[in-house]
Amino acid sequence: MRLSWTLMMLPVLASCGQANERICETPIASPAVGDWQGCVHRWAYRLASAPGSSAQVAQAVVAGCEDAVYASIKPDDNNGHPGELMADLLATAQRQALFRVTQARAGHCGAV
Repeated sequence: MRLSWTLMMLPVLASCGQANERICETPIASPAVGDWQGCVHRWAYRLASAPGSSAQVAQAVVAGCEDAVYASIKPDDNNGHPGELMADLLATAQRQALFRVTQARAGHCGAV
């Protein structure tokens, strides 16, 4: 009985730690300057295994991608309100980072 249970559980145990292809999406290896979404995706997957809540890790991801967010703003995008645009982009980046960290943790997605 124990042997059959052990044999039955081998595929389940073997899949532990493997990426779930239905959940994971491969991030771009080298996002272009100003590609804050690519930066967030990449760093979220890299940092997902760090200790702390998903929200804490997501904050670290956004901090690491702030330069990409700044670079994504073009001078003619500002319309005289660069602070508002930056705040909106950072809020969006925070939500995206939380999703990507949670995705990486749930799917055991590998770092790039």
